[in-house]
Amino acid sequence: MDRFAICQAFAQLEADYNRGGLLQERPSNQRRRESIGVQLSRMGYSNPYGWVAIEAERDSDCEDPADDEVRDVYMRHVLMWDLPISPDLREAMERFYVPDYLARFPQFAAVPA
Repeated sequence: MDRFAICQAFAQLEADYNRGGLLQERPSNQRRRESIGVQLSRMGYSNPYGWVAIEAERDSDCEDPADDEVRDVYMRHVLMWDLPISPDLREAMERFYVPDYLARFPQFAAVPA
């Protein structure tokens, strides 16, 4: 997996799910009292113009192959951290993962179709 895809996914998770500047569900954020943005900056990661449309269907003609890695990291952590799942994100998860994988997460089954 591409390390830049991982960083991008975490940057987008924090942008979408932060409360008070921190992604509360991430254990190291609670421990350090630092945002993901601070941690990514310390690592030297910056991608101010890059953004992956997580819910979008894959466009193989013009999309960066790493975009699916960003989607995977993002969606897996939404599931692992029990974050809210919008109807559009639910559809994207159903396209991206097999039903047996999604069945492992009770909050996914609890979201109305």
